[in-house]
Amino acid sequence: MYRSDWPRVAHFDYSETPQIINSINGNGPIETDAQFAKYIYDNLGAGEYVVWAWCKGRKGTWCFLHLVCFDNGYFKRVCSEMTVEEKEFNLNKREYVKVQRKMRESESDEERQEIQEEEQELLDEMGTTKEMIEVEKETTRRGPGVYLKTTRPLYSEHQYEEFMVAEEQEQQPRNEMT
Repeated sequence: MYRSDWPRVAHFDYSETPQIINSINGNGPIETDAQFAKYIYDNLGAGEYVVWAWCKGRKGTWCFLHLVCFDNGYFKRVCSEMTVEEKEFNLNKREYVKVQRKMRESESDEERQEIQEEEQELLDEMGTTKEMIEVEKETTRRGPGVYLKTTRPLYSEHQYEEFMVAEEQEQQPRNEMT
């Protein structure tokens, strides 16, 4: 979801991201989406943020993370919109359940035959739609799952997690020894 009326408040250079996110090269302090939310909150404050990502060798950008940071120590990921195919699949799934219920309630053989044909049409449609969804998911990136560990359940409020910058990690053992 891109909104042109939202101002750009920050920009991370391609060369900066390995120093921020751990999974890229193992040097960054941030491993989870809760830590990333804390990083955004510390640097930009409370508010709603959409983080767009770009990767060398891939065409275009994708929505890396959409979240709301609160002042009360919590953040919440915002659920992205479903694609048309996903909506169609869910609609067909609900219709399929209704058809199965009609099948159980039907009494005549003729009526059951009609319901079976309708059921088969829905199954075929759902299979085609599911294949389209899988192909689309293979070609498009969604969310931070490849780069950050996600906090479960996804779209509920969670507390921020602290993260340590490399200099703090180096100083910590020295402080414990004295």
